[in-house]
Amino acid sequence: MASQQTGITGELYENESEHRKDIAGRVSAILDALEAENLELGEFLTALAGIDNPRCQKERRFAMTRSKLYSSSHFTNLIRRWYRHRPNMNGPRKKMLELATEELLRTCDQEMLRFDKRMTNIPTNHAMLKAFSFVELMEWARSEEGLPTLWSLLDGVAQRPRARLENTEKDPSMMLVVVLGQLSYSRSTHNNWMQQVLSVFLEGIGVPTRAFELMHQIGLTLSLKWSQNAVGTLSQDNLTRMAQDLLDHAFFMSGDNVNIRERVFSQRLHNRNRFDSGTAVTLFITQQPPLRSDLAAEYRRLHGQHATIGYPDFYDRDALIRLQNLKEYHILNVLLTSPLAASGPSNAMKMYVIKTMKIDQASLEGNVQWVMEAVKQIGYGGTLDAKKTLATSTIIPIVGDELTHKCLRRIRRLRGRDHNCLERFDFTDQVFGWFHAEMALAQALWQLHSGSRLGTGLSRDVSLLKRIHFPGRREKGAQTDFDGTDDRREEQASASAKNDTKAKGPTAKEASQICYHDLDELIHHSFTGHVLAVWVKEAGVSDLDGLKTWNPAPEELVQLKKKILNDYASTRALPKGKPEDLNRLTKAQKKAAEEAKSNDDPDATESAKNQAAIFFNSARFMRDALNYITLRAAIRAGDVRVMEDMLPILALFFKGSGRPKYAILMLEEMQRLKNEYPAEYREWRLKHCWVVSGTGRPGDFYPVDLAQEHNNRDLKVVHAAKGSNASWAYIAKMSPVIPTFKEVTNTIARSFPTTINGNKHSSPDEWPDIQRLAEFYISERLAYQVPESDGDSRTKRVNAVKVSTDALNSGTNALQSKAWLAEWINNRRVVISTLELWKEEEERDVTIVSEQSELDGEDLSTAGDNEHLEQMKTEHETETYRDYESDVDGSDIEYEPSGEWSFRLDDSPRTSMERAAFVSISFE
Repeated sequence: MASQQTGITGELYENESEHRKDIAGRVSAILDALEAENLELGEFLTALAGIDNPRCQKERRFAMTRSKLYSSSHFTNLIRRWYRHRPNMNGPRKKMLELATEELLRTCDQEMLRFDKRMTNIPTNHAMLKAFSFVELMEWARSEEGLPTLWSLLDGVAQRPRARLENTEKDPSMMLVVVLGQLSYSRSTHNNWMQQVLSVFLEGIGVPTRAFELMHQIGLTLSLKWSQNAVGTLSQDNLTRMAQDLLDHAFFMSGDNVNIRERVFSQRLHNRNRFDSGTAVTLFITQQPPLRSDLAAEYRRLHGQHATIGYPDFYDRDALIRLQNLKEYHILNVLLTSPLAASGPSNAMKMYVIKTMKIDQASLEGNVQWVMEAVKQIGYGGTLDAKKTLATSTIIPIVGDELTHKCLRRIRRLRGRDHNCLERFDFTDQVFGWFHAEMALAQALWQLHSGSRLGTGLSRDVSLLKRIHFPGRREKGAQTDFDGTDDRREEQASASAKNDTKAKGPTAKEASQICYHDLDELIHHSFTGHVLAVWVKEAGVSDLDGLKTWNPAPEELVQLKKKILNDYASTRALPKGKPEDLNRLTKAQKKAAEEAKSNDDPDATESAKNQAAIFFNSARFMRDALNYITLRAAIRAGDVRVMEDMLPILALFFKGSGRPKYAILMLEEMQRLKNEYPAEYREWRLKHCWVVSGTGRPGDFYPVDLAQEHNNRDLKVVHAAKGSNASWAYIAKMSPVIPTFKEVTNTIARSFPTTINGNKHSSPDEWPDIQRLAEFYISERLAYQVPESDGDSRTKRVNAVKVSTDALNSGTNALQSKAWLAEWINNRRVVISTLELWKEEEERDVTIVSEQSELDGEDLSTAGDNEHLEQMKTEHETETYRDYESDVDGSDIEYEPSGEWSFRLDDSPRTSMERAAFVSISFE
């Protein structure tokens, strides 16, 4: 068998040798023929290829021969063999390499010309910077219409073949795009689209000067001087776009104070470090067309109407039903979203930041200045006609915190008798910020339900969860954790019982010093633990593990969520009066106490009282926390109807919790929405001026004043000016560029993984904390009104806990007394002029008229006598108004009054003019 295979192999080699000999003979014959024809081999191949020979190029025979040659494997082997031939002076390798390099450069140059066209002569503006995309540029470069040859070349040398197979996570594509951008910029400095984007990005995050210049030298960015000049160019471009959007869409604004430190390196008398206060203003552009001009006149007519808010407005049946359904949903949602359950852009809004002003917003004068400066920046402060248009045909809602809202109301009150709508600020509409209302509500919850570390309440929960940055909780070496298992701490609780009951709760100042994020998480976790403990009781199981195997019918869940809301998390679950009084206990608690008396067991009687305190504190906290969670969910969902339904509850809660200023805000909002707004403007204001969204997606809404706080953070931290640039002039120039900085930053973040964790914060798993709280609540029997029959040491120590204040009950009592609403209504009365007197020359801001000149002590009762009306007419005819500029030289500006004065109610307190309500005076 082996001999047979050897014979076949030898025969094949012998046949192959004969074939090669035959080919060699035929090639020799062809060479003899070429020599006989006096034709060199090179000339023959050149003519066969159809180079510089039209006949050889056009004849069919030659074309078919060339086609067969190019498609044959012999041609590829021939080229490869020539190139890999041992290099020598006369070898083909050098010539082929030079030729290949020349042709490759020519092809790459042609492709780079296409790339250059996409990168050259790009104007520096917001639209072009936003349009740039590294991903789109990469996809285009890979395509046949882009840079197929150059991309293949760069992609081939960017990774070794073995690394390309083994390291599948590494993709050099973005790196290649940056290299192409550098090459294009090297060919011409006009090809700088990518460099513009990177320069603006690095300027926005405050890269040091030396690092910036280094990246300019290697072609990644433009020069530092260009980037600094680009801030001014982009600022003007954004202000121009803003002016155009103002003509096409309805808008509103928000303002907030900012504190900025200005540092100098060489201190002089005229050059010193400063810590100044300024005002940052954001303009929000909706997708709706501008409001009708006649709405402004209707708004001025209705503004300040008599307050008709009364008891029925606080108990709207339809609103309460809607809120009850939402609260039942949140109670059921706690069970369904916990790990215990079985597993089985039309609303988008544009934002513009106008130039930050070095104006202190804390004073009335400062608020006048920043509003007028903002109006000037948005195009209404130029000609007299523009000012008249603003004053008579425009409504500008201004969103701010409680202080801003109060100052603007007071300005309108003090300027109520000025000469025209502009000076009276009739074009403004004050809107309170819901974010600050949220914080005030959370702080009130802490103040009411903090309890004590050794008793019940949020302070005890802080100790259980070992959290810091809360009053009474030490950061290091804290030994205040209490889980109910340490007998020594039981003794401490009993020993400190009397002191705890007499101790006052936290003050509003202490509550305001807690980080809002920490407090919000604590409220959510504590509420979730309370609800789970109640679900354990209603499900008839003993612990959380029992809920895993509990399999109720859907109808049962519906009934239970209603029962939990009514019996454990509402005012219905609370008796009237103080639960410490045994006579106020429920029937079941009274029965338990009577049995204890009959058995001569004083501890059992005390346990009944203590268990009542536990249950009442729990029910009050669940009710108040449920209102907070419902409001938070409504804001995040952008459900302004639910937010409107919450206004009466918030007014009562703020009044009862000792926050009368926020209670007044809620009353003012209820009054305006009911009586003082045209229907069309009311709906527009509700939809757009409370919450905003940058994307328009569901669940991506947040309060307007929170958006303003984000812009303040960008101004002071993220895009803060550093070094010698930290001047108010540069800050004012840089402020309008913040939206562009955000767009460029988003472009970079989408294209490059700049950080390991991304650009969004992810919270740790919260279930272990909730589980610990729920287990403690179950052991504390907070869902039970009657203690265990064998007595419970835990309920015996609860006498150290003071029962929490019922803020809603206190607010309701204030409402029923009618004194609160009567005082608010009386304080709203003010005189407002309807005059329209305009100077023909350039307008100047009018100062706030002092309260001493506001007809103090005059009796203007409607029962009236004509002498008072004549006296008012005479005083008005001789009244002098002084403006800012006239104070410089001491001269006064006299105005001749004419027209009609109307005295009506406004939204601001003006006690000196209360008796002038509803009086109308006409004179020539």
